[in-house]
Amino acid sequence: MAEYNFKRSTAYIIPLSFIKKGEFIKSEEQYEPSFVNLHGLKISRIQGAGVIIGKKDDNLLIDDGTAQIEVREFIQPDKLRWINEDLKVGDLIMFVGKVREAFNERYILLEILRKTDINIKNYFEKQAKLFAQTLSKTSEHIEEQTKGYPKTAESDMDEEIIQEEKIEDIKKTNQQEILEYIKQNDKGDGVFIDDIVADLKLDNCEELIKKMLRDGEIYSVRAGKIKALE
Repeated sequence: MAEYNFKRSTAYIIPLSFIKKGEFIKSEEQYEPSFVNLHGLKISRIQGAGVIIGKKDDNLLIDDGTAQIEVREFIQPDKLRWINEDLKVGDLIMFVGKVREAFNERYILLEILRKTDINIKNYFEKQAKLFAQTLSKTSEHIEEQTKGYPKTAESDMDEEIIQEEKIEDIKKTNQQEILEYIKQNDKGDGVFIDDIVADLKLDNCEELIKKMLRDGEIYSVRAGKIKALE
C-alpha cells in the first residue's frame, strides 16, 4: 500500500480581494489541495480577520475591508463546531481555512474561527497589506523580465518564485522549535524575542521569527514580545 507524506500548506495572511480575483485551480490529484494561483504562488489556505456582515445556518458572510466572502462548515447544523448562536452580525472574528470554489463562487472552508478584538484585526490588516505590496512588486518584476520573450519565459519566472518558496520551507524545523519554545514559556503575556534567541541559539533565529510573524504563525503583543496563535 502506498504511503503518503501529508504536509499542511502555509495559511497565508492575504486580502480577500486577492482570493476573489486570483485564478482558481482545482486539483485533479487526491492528495493535492486545490488553490488560487497568484503569479505562481499557490494559495490553498488563508488566515485573516474581518467583520460578520451576514449569517445563515452554517454559513457566515465576512468582510475584511477589501472584499466579502462566505465561510462555511460542512457538517450537520446540530454539530457545528465554530458557527454557533454566540456569533452575531457585527462581531469581529479571526479565521483559518481552506480556499474552495463551487458553482464559480469562492468560499472558505473553516478550520478555526473565534471572536477577536480590534487590535488583532488591525494586525491582520497590516500583514495583508504587506503581502499585497510584496506580490505587486513580484508581478511588476515578472512583467518587466518577460517583455519580448515567448510565453515559456513567464512560466520559468513563475517556477523561480515557487522554488524560492520551497527553500523557505527547509527552515520549518527550526520554526517549529521556536513555536514550541513560545508555547512552553508563555505565562500569559507572551515571550521576549531576546530570550528565544539566547536560549535556542538557532542560525538566523531573528530572521525566522520575522518570517513567522509575516506568515501569521505568531503575533506581536508589544515591542520585542510575541505570542503563538492558540
